[in-house]
Amino acid sequence: AAPSKIIMAGVGKTAEEIEYALSSGIMMIKAESQSELILINEIAKKIGCVAPVCIRINPNVMAETHPYITTGDSEEKFGIDETLAEETFSLIKRLANLRLVGLDMHIGSQIFDTLPYYEATLKLLGVKNIAESMDFEIEHLDIGGGFPVTYNAEKPATPIAAFAKKLVPILSNLNAKVIFEPGRYM
Repeated sequence: AAPSKIIMAGVGKTAEEIEYALSSGIMMIKAESQSELILINEIAKKIGCVAPVCIRINPNVMAETHPYITTGDSEEKFGIDETLAEETFSLIKRLANLRLVGLDMHIGSQIFDTLPYYEATLKLLGVKNIAESMDFEIEHLDIGGGFPVTYNAEKPATPIAAFAKKLVPILSNLNAKVIFEPGRYM
């Protein structure tokens, strides 16, 4: 794939991996924490570029799924807590080698109930509003994914139409590209 189509994501990215990604010209790096933003900025400064970053927001929404694949409630270590969004955006303004291009969330996998996705997406849109009020232009909004797949007859069929019915109305008029991660559903 062309590097300009690649999004670097995940916890525990090393400095070497970040430098390689930036040197390759990837689309963006998803940052999981304020300390990671500082590291990305330092690396971008070292190699003479401005790093396109996306912030992974933890929307504090609990989705009913297996505890090992839950990632979006306040007890999880993934992403930057939604309550720290404004503080994080202020930090980015002080880091000259970062350019905020997107916001991201991922609340878990194998979630059959559309309500947690809807609630989390509304919170992410609220964070987008904060970013825009601070003069950031959010180009990408990643609503995560983890859309479920049915492995046995006891579970209902994957409710993709139900997800669309809830999410499309609140996402259709955005001035940002919506990204989602279909996961196992593919």
